[in-house]
Amino acid sequence: MTDGRGNVPLRVSHTGRPAGDVAAAGVEDAVEAAARIGAMDRTRLHVAVVDPGREPYGDLPYVLADRLGAVVVDGRHRPGTEDAGE
Repeated sequence: MTDGRGNVPLRVSHTGRPAGDVAAAGVEDAVEAAARIGAMDRTRLHVAVVDPGREPYGDLPYVLADRLGAVVVDGRHRPGTEDAGE
């Protein structure tokens, strides 16, 4: 489970110890992890990535979905509600 933002490198997430600037390391870690998960045998698993519609990295949910072999679900609006012009 991830929020799909890729803003924390996996090492920092596991240890809880940031070691200076992280730059794009969290995004790169997220894409690499998604590629490994996407290569697994998922005969009974359906995968979706929720797009929270946030910047920066607005295209990251689509990159992760591509690597996972997943669909992207719009997470900005509840089903049955209209777009408020965002």
